[in-house]
Amino acid sequence: MIRQSTTVAGEMGDSVELFLGQFEKSLIQYSKSKGLLEYEAFKMTGNKNGKSEEELTQGVQEDFDNYIDLYDEATSIYIASPNKNLFIVPEAELPEGFDPTGRDWFKAAAASQNDVNWSDPYVDTATNQDIITASKAILVDNKLVGVI
Repeated sequence: MIRQSTTVAGEMGDSVELFLGQFEKSLIQYSKSKGLLEYEAFKMTGNKNGKSEEELTQGVQEDFDNYIDLYDEATSIYIASPNKNLFIVPEAELPEGFDPTGRDWFKAAAASQNDVNWSDPYVDTATNQDIITASKAILVDNKLVGVI
């Protein structure tokens, strides 16, 4: 009985690792996305790189809409800048003065920039539901320009 329990627990652990791994890979991919890098560069410096603000924003919106459609378990996806700019899909009502840079997921990604970081469970400000968050730093020339 103990051996069977150990085997089942190991298989469950492998399943959870595979499930969470899909999200980690997607965040790593997004952290290197040209569209997100251009959007964050614009939000941080104002440099539009020859594109309109609407083009930059629309590209991120389309990517994030596709992400939400593809990953049913994801309740939202967002990108936050060190200057406190936040772009979230689906759009959410957040309290006045909401500062994403003060959130644990932002701090973890900023502190461990090469890793995907998983938060402890917490109550989401937008949905008021218990969630966990995976976050990854977005770097340009080894400088933090955002967290996804």
